[in-house]
Amino acid sequence: MMPDLDYTQPMINKRLASRLTLLLLVLSLFFSAGCDLLDRPETNLPAAEVAPTAAPTTPVQPPSDVGPTPTPEATPSAQRTLIVWLPPEIGGRTQSATSLLNEQIRLFSSGYPDLQVVVQQKNVSGPGGMLSYLRTGRSVAPSVMPDLLVLPGDRLLATYNEELIQPLGGAIGSELVDALYPAGRQVARPQEIVLGYPFALTNITHLAYDTAVITDTFPLTFTQMLELPDSTLLFPGSGTEGITIWLQLYLAHGGTVVDENGQPTLQAQPLRLALEQLSQARQQGFITSQSSNITDLNEAWQLFEEESAPIVQTSASQFLRGRVPGQIYGLAAVPGLTEPLPPLANSWVWAISTTDPARRSLAIELMTFLVQPANLAEWSQAAHVLPARADALNEWEIDETYRQFFDQSLQQAQPNPVAPASQLMNVFRDAVFDVTSLTESPAAAANSAAAVFE
Repeated sequence: MMPDLDYTQPMINKRLASRLTLLLLVLSLFFSAGCDLLDRPETNLPAAEVAPTAAPTTPVQPPSDVGPTPTPEATPSAQRTLIVWLPPEIGGRTQSATSLLNEQIRLFSSGYPDLQVVVQQKNVSGPGGMLSYLRTGRSVAPSVMPDLLVLPGDRLLATYNEELIQPLGGAIGSELVDALYPAGRQVARPQEIVLGYPFALTNITHLAYDTAVITDTFPLTFTQMLELPDSTLLFPGSGTEGITIWLQLYLAHGGTVVDENGQPTLQAQPLRLALEQLSQARQQGFITSQSSNITDLNEAWQLFEEESAPIVQTSASQFLRGRVPGQIYGLAAVPGLTEPLPPLANSWVWAISTTDPARRSLAIELMTFLVQPANLAEWSQAAHVLPARADALNEWEIDETYRQFFDQSLQQAQPNPVAPASQLMNVFRDAVFDVTSLTESPAAAANSAAAVFE
């Protein structure tokens, strides 16, 4: 595998350097084409996170219904390799999910004896990432560019505007789009045409609680929650994952994250109101002092399991991964001003990159096969992510109470308006930490955060 190119080095001879750069890029892309992600052993997760929950046993249907096998005359042999790029967050999520995806792709390929599906793992951004190669490689080494790839939903429109992906348009039936949860439909169709197909909705924040301590119906409003007897809340007060509750409250108070010019913004007044609710909970002892030192949901869940508090902020993925089989947990949406707050969802989306008609057709057939309810249900449950289709969630083998809760959450979820690694997210996190750790007042923290975007 060739090393990443360093574009920061000074150019002594522009023409020679340009040729060397193109040569290295071609060689790097050529050698990377032989790296089959799905044949690698899983190394990203500890053993405790590998064991999947029980997955549906519905047989996966062979790809006989995805179209007739193209004839050699209609599809030249040079077009019988299909290249798929996956980010590690999808391609290597768990051992069982990787094995299932591997098997599903092989099952699809069995309907096309002369087809080789090459799956490669690449980060979305950064040197050597998908977007970098898509921007520079199409004119240099088109034969090793992807036909089908997975992108974060918040990058879909920008990637399309750069002409790095091709819209699906009417290439898929309307029933496929209609099968998506509302947040998925918004991501798929940010404009008038379908740009990609969401298959997973992630970072769905909710609360979990000890039913031995909280025996009544969980409160619907934030004020009522603070009145729960003998109850405290754990959340990651020093990490990005912990800000979601307060971002939901900020939006509920009328806050926006984009101004009239499309630039990121935070408004001091609604942010102060959300932080005042955080401060009140912290001052009353409802939010534990430990929260200011917790960095992520994993750490919060571990303390919850150790009975450090009867309520914990979690996400659907964290809950599915961390719960102890047989242990009964209560699940609740985040209480709001007058009713529970709608969850904010991130997503992963299938997108088409190739402009070749034959390869595009095959890529859409593979995508359609992988998002069939039975296939998506198997993979998503093993991967501990919520599927973007209700008919896939219906096939999960899980306690019906939990399935109904996740279905309701997904029916109400909205696309998260803030990108996970954005400056706005970092500024919001700092404001939440300052209030949680009692180092700044809500007003001071809100004014400081808002001033960053003025």
